[in-house]
Amino acid sequence: MPRKGGVGGFLASLERLSTYITAVLVLVAALVGLYLRLYPLFNVMELARVYPEVVLNEMDPFGNYWIIKYLDEHGPASWFMLTRENPATHLFWYPFGRDFVHELPGLIYTGYVLYQLVKPFGVSLLNLLSVLPPVFGAMTIVGSALLAYEVSRKKLAAVLAAWLVALAFIDRTLAGFFVKYSLGIALAPFVLWLHVRSWRTVSYTHLRAHETSLHLVCRLLLEK
Repeated sequence: MPRKGGVGGFLASLERLSTYITAVLVLVAALVGLYLRLYPLFNVMELARVYPEVVLNEMDPFGNYWIIKYLDEHGPASWFMLTRENPATHLFWYPFGRDFVHELPGLIYTGYVLYQLVKPFGVSLLNLLSVLPPVFGAMTIVGSALLAYEVSRKKLAAVLAAWLVALAFIDRTLAGFFVKYSLGIALAPFVLWLHVRSWRTVSYTHLRAHETSLHLVCRLLLEK
């Protein structure tokens, strides 16, 4: 096959280069966003040597920490034991206890599985749960870039979306805020991105399946 050169080859090389530059800029945005979200943890590192629990913030993260610790000690199926009849749950909403089995378990089992993976390396559960929200935040940045590109088909939109999310974040992606929103915010752009991609694919396939001879001629002319 003849080599592709001239203006066409230059434009193809420029397109590949722009793709690499876009990927690098999005990656840098994710790293910057990760660092900014970890910053509250840096502020308490000295205090955490004496009081390890300061790496978590507010009540809900401590509740989630307690549940994952309970699952780690009693097995993953012990989630179904966390009812009001279980005296261990009377620590919450004393003296009535708290019924956890009717709550969404996705975040808890995500933390539990990740902890089983890193526990052999000496990582404490407290430290793991404190850094997961910033990691989820970095995932949100990448997902937002993918979604922006899928919607607009413009690399600049992907870069702008990544940096916007990296710099204008919400507190549920900060270190120590291990709550349901942290994981939900990370997954949302990826779900929307896949939804838009599937919608485009299904729509195009549907149109191709029902196009007439006239539609075919028009499409071939437009694709030239």
